[in-house]
Amino acid sequence: MPKDSLSVVEAALMLHGWAATHHDAYDQRYYRTWMHELPPMRHIKRKTVIDVHHAILPETAALHPDSAKLLAAAQLLDSYDDVKVFAPADMVLHSAVHLFHNDQLDQGLRDLVDIDSLLRHFSKLPTFWTDLSVRAHELGLMRPLFYALRYAIHFLNTPVPSSMMEATQNGRPNPLTLFLQINFSSAHSAYPQELL
Repeated sequence: MPKDSLSVVEAALMLHGWAATHHDAYDQRYYRTWMHELPPMRHIKRKTVIDVHHAILPETAALHPDSAKLLAAAQLLDSYDDVKVFAPADMVLHSAVHLFHNDQLDQGLRDLVDIDSLLRHFSKLPTFWTDLSVRAHELGLMRPLFYALRYAIHFLNTPVPSSMMEATQNGRPNPLTLFLQINFSSAHSAYPQELL
């Protein structure tokens, strides 16, 4: 949702049985000031939880992809005339951001499998790889894309064209940073080093 629509969306959800899960004033302020979403909401009957986002990264993140561009490129979902989803390249980039800018790796392998599935599925589109490279550059997300492709290839043997890997090289960190990230992550993770 656009950030300036959050209060309207939140009110509409509340009218339809959704309630905030974080009632503490500190939590409310934290989400509304620093995060990229409203505090999670739970349906009072079904107990399902919904997150309403205005961005794909918190306000405090170093990267700030333009949410308006993501919303503008969203595509109608098949069989619906009022439900949109991210464009294929944006789905991959959102997944990459979610995995590589999250402070926990407890579902990291699942997230990497999601990226692999998206890449395999959308690679059938004739302009997908070009669109992905252009979009990552446009949104300033070459680094997370570099990591997503690197580790999808390494662990899941995801088929990625060599030209795509060359295109992401400007997102590659310097060798020392890459070495330190891998070793720091393995030292502070429940995962064996070979999974990082």
